[in-house]
Amino acid sequence: MRNLLLWTHVLSGALLTGAAASFVLAAATLEGEERASFAGRAALPIGRLCVGLLAVILVTGVANLAYAAGMRAGGFSRAFMAVLAAKVVLYLATAAIFVELLRAQKAPAAGSDERRSTRTLGLYGLGALLSALALALGVWLVGS
Repeated sequence: MRNLLLWTHVLSGALLTGAAASFVLAAATLEGEERASFAGRAALPIGRLCVGLLAVILVTGVANLAYAAGMRAGGFSRAFMAVLAAKVVLYLATAAIFVELLRAQKAPAAGSDERRSTRTLGLYGLGALLSALALALGVWLVGS
């Protein structure tokens, strides 16, 4: 069960990073109205996928931490706790980004479509970066 939880956690993080990065890369190949149109059509379904993955990451992360705590009678090192705290901050920031993206996609369009798509791409890029950093820190945690 522990391996299933761990790999579900890792795979969900990788899928989140990949989905957000793929959206940005696909949109970056387009220009002007075409990019705005793509961003307008694709942002909401990809955002929903990312929020779902964030929920899986939360549940499996808590379960993995509980397993790790049960295996370490002496508790966690300071370094482990510092990296874990950084992962929590990254998770909260990533979740806030994707919740904001969903909110913005459901709200009536304000401003130009191109300006809105540029903001959407920036937030997706930031979400991909933060989740990639959390994945890298997770590799360190597994090794400690």
